[in-house]
Amino acid sequence: MIEKEHIEAAKEWEVIAEKNNDLRFVIPQAYFYSAMNYIEAILAKRNLHPRTHEERSSMMRDINGFDALDREMHESMLQGRREVGYRGRNGDKLRKIKTAYEHFKKKWQK
Repeated sequence: MIEKEHIEAAKEWEVIAEKNNDLRFVIPQAYFYSAMNYIEAILAKRNLHPRTHEERSSMMRDINGFDALDREMHESMLQGRREVGYRGRNGDKLRKIKTAYEHFKKKWQK
């Protein structure tokens, strides 16, 4: 996908998150995928297209433009998504995912 397609996907996931505010399993997934698409849009600008979370993490470590805070947010979001999605936990994990989503949305907008 090109940058524009990732941004369109990110915005579609944002709408899903906002429309499903009472579904605790949907919201974290939607914010997670929105954030992932913002990250992918940043990478697509550099003609990089990871196929897995591991490839994305590696690219974020190796590519200029992603700092330690970005990598920390990404890892926290991955862990939080697993906790929320597979173990049914919410609360703090959802806040971490939403914070990371907001972080990467702002980073893309710069």
